[in-house]
Amino acid sequence: LPIATSVLGFWYSGVRMIYAMGRQNFLPEVFARTNKHGQPILPNILILVISIAFIMMQTIRSFFDLMAFACALCYAISTISSMVLAKKHPEWRRPFELPWGNVLRWLSLGVSVVIAFFCTIGITPMTWYGFIGYIGIGLLLWGYMVLFRWRTEKVWMKTPDGDKEY
Repeated sequence: LPIATSVLGFWYSGVRMIYAMGRQNFLPEVFARTNKHGQPILPNILILVISIAFIMMQTIRSFFDLMAFACALCYAISTISSMVLAKKHPEWRRPFELPWGNVLRWLSLGVSVVIAFFCTIGITPMTWYGFIGYIGIGLLLWGYMVLFRWRTEKVWMKTPDGDKEY
């Protein structure tokens, strides 16, 4: 049951994130196409392929080690983004203010980096090769967007200052 919950949570959130990135021009438009039921087509296929690849690994532990590492890394990146936004846009309204905000941000960053480091201890070389391949696909998509799509179409997003194009 915990494995099913983890995989379904990964599937649902991964598909929705990829679909949203396609809609806002972070990824090619094909990622935002849906079927007659409103379900994203390519993101579901992509997550299916990734899930099968991870299930085919020698042990399911590799999947969870890599997932824990990726979550800790994403948390560190989100914390850094929070710090940058707090510095660049102090005028933006934040619904949740923390006492000792900067201290807690730095503590959060430290904890997430330490967790990411300790997650790497259990990751086998073969799992790292899969992770590097996964990152390589992301770099290819990014390169395509930089060289072709973003020259003619801008990325857009909603901010507290309104819609922005970049």
